[in-house]
Amino acid sequence: MKDNDIKWFLDLIKSDRNNRKSKKRLSEISDLNLKFITNCPSAKGPVTSAKFIDYGFKTGRSFSSLKKRIIDSVPHLSDNYRFLDSSKKLYELKNTIVSLYETRKTPTIFLVHGEFGEIDTLFIRLRNAFAHGNFFKKNDYYIIWNGIDDKEPLKCFMILKYCHLVSIYNCLETLK
Repeated sequence: MKDNDIKWFLDLIKSDRNNRKSKKRLSEISDLNLKFITNCPSAKGPVTSAKFIDYGFKTGRSFSSLKKRIIDSVPHLSDNYRFLDSSKKLYELKNTIVSLYETRKTPTIFLVHGEFGEIDTLFIRLRNAFAHGNFFKKNDYYIIWNGIDDKEPLKCFMILKYCHLVSIYNCLETLK
């Protein structure tokens, strides 16, 4: 097995992954699916969804402004936001990920660069996680990741509350 595979992560979350689906939780999941799957503004999102250009993004400065707005909208996210250039770099954060996962008290976004820019990658990673069921809620926090099976490296790891996820999506609306 490769050093950067996802098996270690799947083993970590195995016992917590059973979703208890209350009406509130199902409502949240439905809302998140609508925001991050159906209305994903990324280049890889649905053809019918509004794209970044429709929200007023025309230059790299717009994306930098959105990144700042996202980080500012989620308390303490600036301490645990990392955009990495490879899955190997994410694997090097394994001990940090395990620690953050076990405490589940700190909003976190670690994501690996994709084929598009940073913000596009963030929305693609969120879209893929929700579309493939790579998330669960434990207490107040959603644990979100990308990596389909134990042969693919981990591409993102996030710990966010429902209100954080809504806030991230709503940051798009402020530019319309």
